[in-house]
Amino acid sequence: MKRLSLFAALTFLLTTPACGPADEMASETGFETQQVEQAATQSAGSTSEEFPPIHCANRMVAFSVGCTGTGCDNVSMNCRDIPSNAGYGSKTWTRSFSEETTTPTLCPTNYWATGVSCTGSFCDNVSLECTNITGRTPVDCYWSNWISDETAPFQAPEEYFIRGAKCRGWYCDDISLYYCKMG
Repeated sequence: MKRLSLFAALTFLLTTPACGPADEMASETGFETQQVEQAATQSAGSTSEEFPPIHCANRMVAFSVGCTGTGCDNVSMNCRDIPSNAGYGSKTWTRSFSEETTTPTLCPTNYWATGVSCTGSFCDNVSLECTNITGRTPVDCYWSNWISDETAPFQAPEEYFIRGAKCRGWYCDDISLYYCKMG
């Protein structure tokens, strides 16, 4: 039995067309590859009490929040495109919340988080900018685990976006995010 060199074997594997359902579909439809539409993401940056609020770009909503520094002093946010058939409307800000706030802070009905602002030492008092997304309603909602400067940022699953938050600990050190699927 003749042995193939590693190079020859790899070349054979990499240049030989695969077969199976995907190839059958490609030949039936005339397409060689399928492209999956993925939502674009963008960092909104980071803010603290010394800096101005951060905002998602137009037609984007927050899906990820993290923080660094003592007591979650520097809050960061990442944004993702909303579905193409959803409308993007008016904006409003929630009241500031902190560890002394007894109820969670949620965006109004059909509004979603698109910005963050904070005041007070170590970003103690947090406010969310909320934007009305028309043609979509929140479904399948959850609270995230607590995040802090000692943990990794929270990232909602694909098709889920942030609608609210609550915090605990000195200077709002631990944050939990309320996130929902756009239904």
